[in-house]
Amino acid sequence: MRRALKRQLEAGGYRVQVAEDGTAALQLLESGPVEVVLSEIELPPMGGRQLLAEIRQKLPLAVLLLMSGRLPAPASLLPSLPLLEKPFRTEQLAQVIDQALAGASE
Repeated sequence: MRRALKRQLEAGGYRVQVAEDGTAALQLLESGPVEVVLSEIELPPMGGRQLLAEIRQKLPLAVLLLMSGRLPAPASLLPSLPLLEKPFRTEQLAQVIDQALAGASE
């Protein structure tokens, strides 16, 4: 799914970096600025919640988005974050990203 999303988002004009897990994602953050992070809720070995909490500390202005194939997600997860239910269309994801970026710039 990562590779397919990467190709589709790049075709839509987004610059995309992909990480295999939470640890790799945190390492990617060291390579340059990141505006949006899309993470699976269940992300071994570090859960999506832990990953996003660490990203929030390092990049407080980054837009954080969650996706899951197991809904409903626990309300305690991070209720203020957009949650995409899998499967979703790339157009839906692009719309959520654009809306989140627009909201972040206000």
